[in-house]
Amino acid sequence: MKATGIVRRIDDLGRIVIPKEIRKKLRIKEGESIEVYLDDLGQIVLKKFSEFSDLEKTYQLVCDMLYDMYENTVLITTLSEVSFVSSKDKENYLKKEVNEELLSTIAKRKEVHKKMQVFDTEIKDVSIYPLLNNGDLLGALLMIYDTTPKEQVNMELLKYNEQLLLKHFG
Repeated sequence: MKATGIVRRIDDLGRIVIPKEIRKKLRIKEGESIEVYLDDLGQIVLKKFSEFSDLEKTYQLVCDMLYDMYENTVLITTLSEVSFVSSKDKENYLKKEVNEELLSTIAKRKEVHKKMQVFDTEIKDVSIYPLLNNGDLLGALLMIYDTTPKEQVNMELLKYNEQLLLKHFG
């Protein structure tokens, strides 16, 4: 755990303020949820809540299945970082921060196929499917075309998997 040097008092209702610098770094906005954990040492751990946390096996299975079919990198992101990656590519992408270009593309809430710089690496051909739940933008399903070109990928299958992922939130 990394010390910040910031100390806050608890008010009479038991509340503490999370400093602006930390909220900005974690991209926590007003109204978003935070998970509270108590570790074995009695320390309180706060973590930005992710809608994906209960669905790990399903999301990982989707990433790996699509990779097995096309040998292209498959990612599922929140609005701040990569949460799931096809198993072969975990060391390259897992927990990487979503860059501004990708975030602004996801924020358009439309399926996109284009060349772009993903995670500050070289420019690649990519398909992006925003993941929405009751109008709330959660993140995106991405396929980066490493091996199989876009023209040989069944786009309906990608769309189907996007819908499959979202059914868990319905």
